[in-house]
Amino acid sequence: MYQQTKGDGIKNVTSTYQVESTTVSLPVDKVWEYLKSFQYEKVFPTNVKSVRFTSGGPMEVGSVFQVEFKDGSLFEKRILEISELKRRIVWEIISATPETTYTSMVTTLKVYKVTEDNTSFLTWTTDFSNDVNTNVVLSDKNLKLQNFRDLKKLK
Repeated sequence: MYQQTKGDGIKNVTSTYQVESTTVSLPVDKVWEYLKSFQYEKVFPTNVKSVRFTSGGPMEVGSVFQVEFKDGSLFEKRILEISELKRRIVWEIISATPETTYTSMVTTLKVYKVTEDNTSFLTWTTDFSNDVNTNVVLSDKNLKLQNFRDLKKLK
């Protein structure tokens, strides 16, 4: 984190882009099936309590779904892109309870095939608006890392 002095105050400047990646010892098709199913309460059981579509469905751009986390927070998200060809899902947050301290957040999950041993490489990126704070970015990082641990337990 960089601190910039401006006038009488100090402003913390934080990166608005957060990325994590991992390998999973499952074939790419299996990992992709788990992710595109949106049954994240089964895929990421440590953090996710439930997922429910309020419009559309898992493979429809523009669909809206709610994720209830075990900490009691509820995020409503809209699918911006879902690609079978690129094995990529992109969504944005459209509302949250409690309300977020940042204006926007766009998340991308992408799965690649590791050809050497038929396993998977997964990237999980988040683009926040420039009003995000360091604590939110670090919390997002830790959530992804825990979700990776859950994903690695799947068969």
